[in-house]
Amino acid sequence: MPLQEKNRVSKKPQAPSNGTRIFVFAKLPSLSFRVYGIIAQAGKILAKDNLKKLAATMLIDPVTEDYFLTTPRASNSRRAIVWLKEGVYDAEGDMALYAAKRLGLAQEIEKIKYGRGHIFHPKSKTLNPKSLLNPLVESLEKF
Repeated sequence: MPLQEKNRVSKKPQAPSNGTRIFVFAKLPSLSFRVYGIIAQAGKILAKDNLKKLAATMLIDPVTEDYFLTTPRASNSRRAIVWLKEGVYDAEGDMALYAAKRLGLAQEIEKIKYGRGHIFHPKSKTLNPKSLLNPLVESLEKF
């Protein structure tokens, strides 16, 4: 299989129907951010109050970071998220799920995926995936 076929780039964020995302941004201007993909157990719906408590309790540093449960809009900036591919061990996501279960915050959560986001200057003409990810174990999502 050629390398180009392995590097599939989705144009829109594809949040699972039974999940949501928590975006974590530094309070000071930064060109990178973290994303946690929270996937619910089959037949369960994630309550916003539980997601807010999860984010505020363990996913952010309240002194230096803010979080959003919806995709934050920035003026004319381009963004991309780098996710680990299926089958690659996501240590940060598993540790976040383990901690959430220990704190009693993961009743309806099946999986937490960790991703890192990048913001690009609006005048940047291209996104070069080679500079953002390792194509063998990571995939890129532009939005």
